[in-house]
Amino acid sequence: MTLKTEDGYEFKCQHGPIECAANIIHACSIDILKNSSIKLEYLSCMIKNNMIPKKIMEICAKKMNIDYNPIFKCYNEEKGKELLAEYGKLTNVLIPRISFIPTVIINGSSENQARILKNLLQEVCLHFKIIPEGCIL
Repeated sequence: MTLKTEDGYEFKCQHGPIECAANIIHACSIDILKNSSIKLEYLSCMIKNNMIPKKIMEICAKKMNIDYNPIFKCYNEEKGKELLAEYGKLTNVLIPRISFIPTVIINGSSENQARILKNLLQEVCLHFKIIPEGCIL
């Protein structure tokens, strides 16, 4: 839940403040990292151990040779909260509404969640016009 205040934003996340901190770092990472493959690998690394978000942000960045300072700066400034608030707005307009977390959006659609969560790669591959080498259907 997002609450706009005089001082900026306050968030209430399903799994508490640690999840909110991780979500802000994820939002900043999505904004700052431009290469989609690096972005996905970095977020995947972070999600594997989200219990100490600021520490895992640094560990994953060092592991991947990414400068985490811009991400950390975004997290500590209002920019990170603004980004997370925008993602919240995008989440709230999804049809059908999200019924569980995580929900994966492919080409603007949140349908077929059970299939996506069972085999993400296969579901992503189904959306390519030209099937890349890494796709096995």
